[in-house]
Amino acid sequence: MGGVLGVSVGAGFVRLARPLKGSGGFGDTAVGDSAVFEHQAIEVAGQVPEVLAAQVVGVVLADRAESGSATGVAITYRDEAQAAAIDAALSRQGVDHFLLVPELTAVLEQLHRSGVVAEYRTLVLYDVGSSGLMISVVERLTGVVAASERIDFLRGGDPGGHPRETFDGITVPAIEESVCLVAELIEQSGRSADALVLLGGGAVHPTLRDALHGSLGLPVVTPPNPELVAAHGAALLARPPASPAATARGGRSAPATARRLRSASSTRARRTVSRRQIVGAVLAGAALVVIAAIGIGLGYGDSIFGQVQVPPTSLPAGP
Repeated sequence: MGGVLGVSVGAGFVRLARPLKGSGGFGDTAVGDSAVFEHQAIEVAGQVPEVLAAQVVGVVLADRAESGSATGVAITYRDEAQAAAIDAALSRQGVDHFLLVPELTAVLEQLHRSGVVAEYRTLVLYDVGSSGLMISVVERLTGVVAASERIDFLRGGDPGGHPRETFDGITVPAIEESVCLVAELIEQSGRSADALVLLGGGAVHPTLRDALHGSLGLPVVTPPNPELVAAHGAALLARPPASPAATARGGRSAPATARRLRSASSTRARRTVSRRQIVGAVLAGAALVVIAAIGIGLGYGDSIFGQVQVPPTSLPAGP
């Protein structure tokens, strides 16, 4: 039986997620808070994030192939340079069936499927990750980014049971500066924002939530497991590979190639990413050595993942 795997590639963590059957994955019409994902976060710990992600995906796919289960993979990318790096790293691992998804597209997919922003049209995405803060003013239904900016003075790590970076940047002056930036971007966008959505490992910090809630006069929404939203969205967008039986019934299959989703807001010229035909999902021996050396401690199969199901939280607009 086939399945899907979503992967987000951050500066501090590579995160994997896969929906349980019947809880809202590809081909499943379930939408809402009942969706359940198995997940894992792997600390980058000085490695190249794109290479680490490809190595871990290779391990998972090799194990699934040995058990007779094909898995479709969707991996998020931040920009064209990262997309090219992920593509090259996966090619070196012999991974053939995968979909590269803009991080924003994955985030919006998960937010839509969870229903936590259904009543809002224009969102401010406030994403505090290991490498800094990304603020984007986005039209929810179209995915168009009206304004965005990245800064590095506000950072956050993983709030779960995995290693977490110290929240060094969380100071009142830094938060106040980010609030000013949010206001500037909303004005620059020419739109009226309906809600602010907290994302990333730093989203659970109470100082941050309280400051944003009190300063902007917007509803502040914290989705379930904000650090996993991109990985969850990627899993929802992944396409299971065609089964051998289906291929036999339908005749000769098309060549295996990687595919790309495009961000709705992107208008600049795109650099072509290589597309190779590769046989099988194979893990290079060198990758095993690297993974063992950094102490990921991954088991094979279902032991890699833990389950997560947390209800969303939100704060109403300030007075």
